[in-house]
Amino acid sequence: MDPKYEDDLEGYRLLAEFPDYDLYVNDDNSVIQRFNEGIANSWQEFDLDFSFDQQDMDILRKAVKIYEDSDPIQAEKIKKQIEIKILGEVDD
Repeated sequence: MDPKYEDDLEGYRLLAEFPDYDLYVNDDNSVIQRFNEGIANSWQEFDLDFSFDQQDMDILRKAVKIYEDSDPIQAEKIKKQIEIKILGEVDD
């Protein structure tokens, strides 16, 4: 990712890398979903911000860990679950 594209993420650290976006987290359980530059430019998507309580943050961290430890087919299913159940996104 272009370092200029990450300038505004001071105080955040990478939580998860997905093919089309990354998740960054800070110490206050705030999460930024940053779409890759190609998607951001073509879809005109912008960063999405989420704020979680500690319980929901723990659920997200566990789901990310399962995603990272899964085979590609299972990982895609876990990614969808993260998007739908945790981030609350709905496919159009």
